[in-house]
Amino acid sequence: MAKKILISILLIWVIISVIFILRFKKSESELKINASNFQAKINDLENVISNLESTNKAQQTEILNMRLRELNRTSFRQNSSSSNSQIIDNSEVYLSQGSATVVYRKSGCDYFILENNMGYIIAEWMGGNDPDKGDRIAGKFDSFGTEEFYNTSMGSTTNLWIDDYMLSKDDALEKIADKCN
Repeated sequence: MAKKILISILLIWVIISVIFILRFKKSESELKINASNFQAKINDLENVISNLESTNKAQQTEILNMRLRELNRTSFRQNSSSSNSQIIDNSEVYLSQGSATVVYRKSGCDYFILENNMGYIIAEWMGGNDPDKGDRIAGKFDSFGTEEFYNTSMGSTTNLWIDDYMLSKDDALEKIADKCN
C-alpha cells in the first residue's frame, strides 16, 4: 500500500513536470513569435520613416525649384539680355550653396555685414553688382577668400571677399567698425 501511494505520488509529479515543461516551451515559442512580430513592425516603421524623409527632401527640393522658377521669371522680366539669361540659369547653383541677407552697409565703405542661419558674415565688395542693405545674396559663405555670388534681389552676380564668417552680432559690429573707419 505504501508502495502504491509512493508510485502514485511519483506519477503525479511526472505528469505535473511534463505539463510544466510543455507550457514553458509553448510560452517560449510564443515569445519568439512575438519578438518576430515586433521586429517586423520595427522594420515597417523604419520603412515609413525612410519614405517620409525621402518625401520631405523631395518637397524641399520642389519648393526650392518653385522659388527659383519664380526668381528666374522675375529676373528675366527685369532684364532679358542673353548674359543675364545665363546668370539666371546658374542661380540654382548659387542658391544650393547657401544664402544670406545684407543687414548693415555703411555708405562709402566696401565692407558690409550679412546674416545667415550660421551667424554674421563680414564681406568686402570686389566688383559686379554692388549689394545694398536688404539684398539677398546666394553662394558659398563658409570659406575665406574671393568668390562669385548671386544677388537674388537684383538678379545679377557680384564678387565678394569673405573676410570672416560665423560671427556673433557684437563681433561683426566690432569688425565692421574697424574696417569702415
